[in-house]
Amino acid sequence: MNNKIINISLQVLIIIAASLIMSCNQDDTSTGNAIEINTIEELEEIITSCSGSEFQTKEEIENNLIGEWKLLGIRSGWVNQFEKSNITLKINDELIVLNNNDTGEIFETTWKLSFIEVNTYQYYYLETSEDGFNNSRLGMQTFCEKFMYGTGLVDDGNTYVYHKMD
Repeated sequence: MNNKIINISLQVLIIIAASLIMSCNQDDTSTGNAIEINTIEELEEIITSCSGSEFQTKEEIENNLIGEWKLLGIRSGWVNQFEKSNITLKINDELIVLNNNDTGEIFETTWKLSFIEVNTYQYYYLETSEDGFNNSRLGMQTFCEKFMYGTGLVDDGNTYVYHKMD
């Protein structure tokens, strides 16, 4: 009788422990800020919400940059179409590591935040050593708490929109 009670108690404890572990794993993915964007309209909503709550100081932007970022989508410059690509960024106070999970490319670069002023338009620009005159994957120009986006060095280039994961 005592062995049956012990066996049942152990089974109940194992089931409870397994349930707790599974719920923790589920929470990690759901609270890991995973957002799924599938249309240009959804991407535009994010761009609009971010442009209304931009960070204004270099310190705010630099502090918020540190962490992991995931590409939500790309708005093509000329035809306003939506593209997806599986790119993640890990940013520390010196380096950006770009991981293109689709191609296996890993690109590492130093970064700095530069102040740009053209006529009356002023903004901070994420400057890196990415090749190409556009720097579109990393050339961010708009920064808010959960999102950043930019077109690199060309106003009508592709807009890359990233979401902060941590």
